Amino acid sequence: MQRIALLPVALGQSPPDPELINLAMQDKLHQQYRQTLIPGLEEIVQSMSPSTQEGLLGVCLSGAGPTILALATSHFDEIAERIIARFRKENIDCQWKILEPAEGTRVSKTSDVARPATPNFTGVVAVVAALVTVAAAQSACDLVGSQTSIESYKRFQPAYTSEQTEYWSTACGDLKPSCILMPTTTQEVSAIVSILAASNETFAVKSGGHNPNNYFASVDGGPLISTKNLDQIIFDPATKTVRVGPGNRWDEVSKALDGSGYSVVGGRIGNVGVGGYMLGAGLSFMSTEYGWAANSVLEYELVLANASIVHVTEHNHPDLFIALKGGG
Repeated sequence: MQRIALLPVALGQSPPDPELINLAMQDKLHQQYRQTLIPGLEEIVQSMSPSTQEGLLGVCLSGAGPTILALATSHFDEIAERIIARFRKENIDCQWKILEPAEGTRVSKTSDVARPATPNFTGVVAVVAALVTVAAAQSACDLVGSQTSIESYKRFQPAYTSEQTEYWSTACGDLKPSCILMPTTTQEVSAIVSILAASNETFAVKSGGHNPNNYFASVDGGPLISTKNLDQIIFDPATKTVRVGPGNRWDEVSKALDGSGYSVVGGRIGNVGVGGYMLGAGLSFMSTEYGWAANSVLEYELVLANASIVHVTEHNHPDLFIALKGGG
């Protein structure tokens, strides 16, 4: 493809053309989506170039990973440390080494009719070193998969693709999480948070996906926690209350209460998700009479950052209770 077409030309020049080599290594057809396979790689490829790092010719993902290939003519230690430092932010442990070119490697350039033949450049590849960075640490997605039975989907699986289409803004769906986690209980959410607390991975939580802002309910390169399966709707006519999971949409809540004689102060559009709507206070058709939707909340079941589960009311956690009423 692009690399096959450009690299022989770029390496065949004397001296090698760093910018052309870097362009070939980018491989616009394949590297663009493959960069997201390893957290941090996209930033490395975009920020490290011959103009920003002395001695570097180009960086790319070798195969499907986890090997990162960097071509360089000097400053090998410095280049390796920059790459490793970026991966360290993602809690990925790396190793690196210089690969020696095979004996007798030659890069040749054929002459044009209009000018003398350019000699064979034996040794051009010999001065181009390769850095191999091996990502050894397990990602949060892998740990959730190995330590729990929580439903999880990765890129190119049909369920992953389907979930990514369920955003009001297509720009949010364009961001690609490393996996989509779909817990069904509060305990499973706690297990995910426990794993995330031990990592440095960026993540997001999605209810209905109606928020148009990137990274509010979407993420690029980290886990996405979908609340879709946290969809319980439990109506108690004795207390005149309903317990609603954040994975519901308001039309589902209305359908569950249909015929009961009761309604809720909920979304004006049925497709809006419960979770984000309630954390944002919630404007309803009934707000002129009953106020914000959050004003009707009596209790929140919440997973804290330390993975503990608490039931928040105005009596036992008054500050947190107020913060949740519109603070999200």
